[in-house]
Amino acid sequence: MLRKLKALILVLSLFGLICIPNINSAKVSSTPAKLASLDSDKDGYSDSCEVLHKSDPQDKKSIPKQNITINVPSDVETIQEAINVSIDGDIIMVFQGKYQGNINFNGKTITLLSTLHQSATEPMADGSGQADSNATNLTTNTIIEDIQGANVITFNKTEDTNPVLKKLTITPTIESETTEPPPPTIPMQFENSTTPTVISEINTTADEELIISSPSTAPDEQLIDSEIATSDTEPSLEVIDPGSPVGDTVIISVTAVDLENFYYVYLYCDGSQIGLDITEPLEYSWNTIRFTNGTHTLKAKAYHKVLGEYIESVPINVTVYNETPDVPSVTITYPTESHTVSGSIRIQATHSHPDEMTRLATYFYVNDEYLGPSFSSPAGRTWATEYFSDGAYIVKVISYFCDSGLKFKIKCENSVAVTVDNTATLNPEVNIDNLTDGQEVSGTVTIQASVSDPANMRAVICYVNGGWIGYDSSSPYQFTWNTQDLENGTYTIKVMNYHSKSHLYYEKEITVNVDNSNLDSDNDGMPDWWEILYGLDPYNPDDADGDPDEDEVTNLLEYIYNTDPTNPDTDGDGLSDEYEIYAYGTDPNNPDSDGDSVSDGDEVNQGSDPADPSDEGQPPAVEDLLSLLEAAYNVGDLEGIALNADKLMKQGSAATSLLTAVLQDEEKDLDFRGIIAEIIAEAKDPDSADALIEILEDVNQDTYIRAEAAYVLGTTGSDTALAPLLNALNNPDVDIKSSAALGLGFLGRQEAITPLIILLENTEEEAIVRVRCGEALSNLKTLLALDIFINTLQNDEDETIRGRSALWLGSLEHSDAVPALIEAVNEDSSLYVADNAAIALGMIKDLSAVDTLINALDRGGLLRINSAEALAQIGDLSAAQPIADAIEDEQDPWGKQKLMEAYEQLTGVEYQP
Repeated sequence: MLRKLKALILVLSLFGLICIPNINSAKVSSTPAKLASLDSDKDGYSDSCEVLHKSDPQDKKSIPKQNITINVPSDVETIQEAINVSIDGDIIMVFQGKYQGNINFNGKTITLLSTLHQSATEPMADGSGQADSNATNLTTNTIIEDIQGANVITFNKTEDTNPVLKKLTITPTIESETTEPPPPTIPMQFENSTTPTVISEINTTADEELIISSPSTAPDEQLIDSEIATSDTEPSLEVIDPGSPVGDTVIISVTAVDLENFYYVYLYCDGSQIGLDITEPLEYSWNTIRFTNGTHTLKAKAYHKVLGEYIESVPINVTVYNETPDVPSVTITYPTESHTVSGSIRIQATHSHPDEMTRLATYFYVNDEYLGPSFSSPAGRTWATEYFSDGAYIVKVISYFCDSGLKFKIKCENSVAVTVDNTATLNPEVNIDNLTDGQEVSGTVTIQASVSDPANMRAVICYVNGGWIGYDSSSPYQFTWNTQDLENGTYTIKVMNYHSKSHLYYEKEITVNVDNSNLDSDNDGMPDWWEILYGLDPYNPDDADGDPDEDEVTNLLEYIYNTDPTNPDTDGDGLSDEYEIYAYGTDPNNPDSDGDSVSDGDEVNQGSDPADPSDEGQPPAVEDLLSLLEAAYNVGDLEGIALNADKLMKQGSAATSLLTAVLQDEEKDLDFRGIIAEIIAEAKDPDSADALIEILEDVNQDTYIRAEAAYVLGTTGSDTALAPLLNALNNPDVDIKSSAALGLGFLGRQEAITPLIILLENTEEEAIVRVRCGEALSNLKTLLALDIFINTLQNDEDETIRGRSALWLGSLEHSDAVPALIEAVNEDSSLYVADNAAIALGMIKDLSAVDTLINALDRGGLLRINSAEALAQIGDLSAAQPIADAIEDEQDPWGKQKLMEAYEQLTGVEYQP
């Protein structure tokens, strides 16, 4: 929780607000230099940079998202802060207004652009009619002013590196088409160059850009070339009609004007993506067998890099016709309809299907509870009915078939109603024959057992105090127990046997008293049994001065104080044996030495005396802790904030009444109230629900606080939280809506499943809302979301949704998700999606994913590491050699270390080159 709070505080200090970040862009504010350069996880990216690029500044494995747009509002006044936290490929967007200070690109390949805005319609210069409302020459005015007597823009130049091409758009305001604007003057100079070059000739039309570049010449001979990039070509897309009807697999062609300025060109059928291409000729293989016979609409769509918008083709209608294959069927042959069953039975099913079709698998269910698959013919699965309550059940089988060309998959199913009746009484027994309860034993003891139903009772297992003694599969069942190395006292002997007919374990327990001579062979003050108990040598007197747990208490003193020499905190109260014995004078075997109901460790942490019962273990008052927290917040004391917040969290529900009042207090700073919300969430107090509901439904409250209240409300677990959170899903504010979805995931109520699914499937919804809905469904662990997650993984246009869908499927740990995840690893165009799909396959641990993950090891990067870790989780030793080969091929030290860890996890041995 402290780590989560510190990350929250870091975001506060960087942005001046707490919000769920926008998926598509980031906003930069002025950042203290110390925080801007802080790199907590030592991965080469500052914490500020990682927060902007949607990665965890505390996790080295978290990779910053590339190619984002960083907006710099004009009230920030400086562009350099945005450049400092950018990475290669970013776009820095400036707005109308004046920016001051010098700019140094620091050798990064980034783009600096000014926004373009269309003006309202104005009269023509001659007063006759209106100007074209689509005219693009009316733009905002962006001014970069040098206030330090140096060059506004500086390119880094070293001996080893050529200057990097940069791009800057200057867009002065034009009052009308007949008004000539004053030419802006921008001084520019390369490092080590003595003479700045001033560029003042800039064409002012809005769709043109100033390109500034430098050839690879000596620093003092740098030339700055200016040229205007123009294009009179109107970009467009057209889907070529393939003619109708079409069937089987058909090639669809698309023509594009200005293709070089498009990103991927996507082809859609009825709104769903069916392919992408970027090189001429643009051709797409469309498998029409996956679509119903009838009319379908095809459309091409692509993002234009210069215009900054999507271009779509005119939709065309195409008729699809494919002959419908014969439908296969499945029939349950046992048990039959209305049959009464008991014990373990074999559910059997037969199939009827055309010769050209092949059965992929058959899956068995009882009341929708998954029993498992069958690939044999006839299909069958064992059902142990004794583990189910007597009563009515529905047995269902589902089979999947495909044609010989694997072009389509057909599902068929069958079910029967049966009754389970396991009323027959079974009374098998297992006994200990040669020992009685309370008997005194010593030395080597023989334990002898017998069973009443040997025909159906398997081997007997023997335990003493829960520890394994032995296993015997034939009568007489005998076990040997050596008590000489044990401490004198009472021990529990248990024998256990599995009955194959009832499928239950039966056991017998007795207690015996061990009494062996208290020997001290090496005369070191510690008896032999105690030394043996803790792994010491009963024949080595030097053991008395040893300290294996490094708590500054010798073995001899550990024996005298009756503490554990292998555990530095014997009583587990958070205060080490050393401090209890030497510093506080408390009992190292008693977690509450003064008996005031507060553990010794907690008393020390909160400032009370663990040896003084008179203080009743009372920590500082909640009001005092709250005052200390606010004081630390006001002066920016991060450690003070974390310490006092942690103490308030330990108060639990005792503090929530006061804390919810602070959360409602509109005079308190928003960021401070956000910290209070996190503390309330940690308390998980149902009594705070009413106050949180009041905040959520108060339209006069700040939307950020209302959103925090929605998320925290879900953590209370209160029944009254359900209706307000469901209502909040309809709130027009994105933050409130997404926080409500997150809260429903924490609340854990099944009534939320359907509304969450509806929002997740709505592609018109904001991405953050859909992400929070998916996270909530994942938290609910509902299999109703399985097909939904598979669909978003395979078809959603947003790579963030696809990548998250892979992880959500992994959290469900259901084998039906494996084919879609394998497809994502092999075929998804986004490495982010493939990386997450590999992680998910490791979570599910299905052997059918092994070959795919082994192949992914050759693709390098994070996918290689995730695949190796997934293979280690699955545990198939056939992956050991491929992982070893990947270790030898890996060049990155961190990546090599992660691969070696995966190898050791899989094989149980350390990797040796």
